[in-house]
Amino acid sequence: MTELERIEGDLRLFVQKGQITELRAFGEQCYSGWFDYDKLHEMARAAVELEHAGCRGVYFMPNPINHELLSRRKNEIGIAGKCTTDADILERHWLLVDVDPVRPKDSNATDDERRAAWQVALHVQSAMLAAGLSNPVIASSGNGWHLSYPVRVPNNEATKEQFRSLLNGLDKRCRSEEHTSELQSRQY
Repeated sequence: MTELERIEGDLRLFVQKGQITELRAFGEQCYSGWFDYDKLHEMARAAVELEHAGCRGVYFMPNPINHELLSRRKNEIGIAGKCTTDADILERHWLLVDVDPVRPKDSNATDDERRAAWQVALHVQSAMLAAGLSNPVIASSGNGWHLSYPVRVPNNEATKEQFRSLLNGLDKRCRSEEHTSELQSRQY
């Protein structure tokens, strides 16, 4: 399987038919573009090109966003102007738990820190299973781990507060004392 095929397959885990998503990358400049489901292959190709061009972070929005944003830059990447905001998210299909080791700013995690973060991620997964949430998509975030749980909830203040409360509880319950890891959620 090629890198392009793997990325496109990963995108199809998160993005549903009829949904649009934003691809965003940070390099010497910020780049963005909006893609519809039928153009995820082109989005994956753009992601690979941006990564190979030296962008330090290439991201996408897993939750469905307002279709009107396609008019900004449809199925192509360019220098970012306005990007997707929290208000552009139609509803939440994913709860992302980001488990990262605490480390100095602009530094990469050591192997020991990543292993410690993995232990925290396993503890989070166990706690979430006990609460009735199972089958997360688990991925490396580079320095730590992402656990993405499928949900279907509105994008409103009550949901944001529930997510915040859940993550605070997980942080208190699952935090590693040996190698401190922090838990957070990306709202998009």
